Amino acid sequence: MEMAQAEIRTADSDDLEAITLLFEKLIRDQGTYETFFKLAPNPDFKKLARSYLASGNNLILLAEQDQTVIGFIRLNVYNGAQLEQVTPPRKELTGSRFTPRRILRKIFSVILNRLEKPDPFPEMFISVRTGYIADLYVLPENRKQGAGKLLVARAMEWFKDKQVSLIQIRALSKNQAGVAFWEKQGFASTHFTMRRNI
Repeated sequence: MEMAQAEIRTADSDDLEAITLLFEKLIRDQGTYETFFKLAPNPDFKKLARSYLASGNNLILLAEQDQTVIGFIRLNVYNGAQLEQVTPPRKELTGSRFTPRRILRKIFSVILNRLEKPDPFPEMFISVRTGYIADLYVLPENRKQGAGKLLVARAMEWFKDKQVSLIQIRALSKNQAGVAFWEKQGFASTHFTMRRNI
């Protein structure tokens, strides 16, 4: 029997549990390719997912098959180095806006910004509006069935609607299946990040 093609839709606050699970699987998977991604004790994946959903700086699209979320893609838009709002912030996910801690943090932030006005760096390059695919993950048992390709295709449509013509990703070089996937989607390496241990 042939599997149904995945449906792509925008995530909302009702998807918090599914997104939390996918982020946990993605982050744990990254750790198998790179020791740089060593997890802190007791990572709070739900808090991470909630903050991405609530911020307004991310668009999260979900791949759903037979009413089960099987993958996601997280998208951002940058104008030069400035991260843009792409969706309205969701206050219901962040809790009360006015807590004593938030009020104090805001007051100190305003004071420090007024006291510490560093000299800005001179502009060297023209600011380019860039799309960024921050994360893509499909459950291992649902791979090679087209869900990842559908997520990327929908992301490209969304970026075009946002008048973005340059898209960037970061891929772990040791994740050869991931690199091959991105190359099939038309992405090519432009530079290498190199490291050494001492």
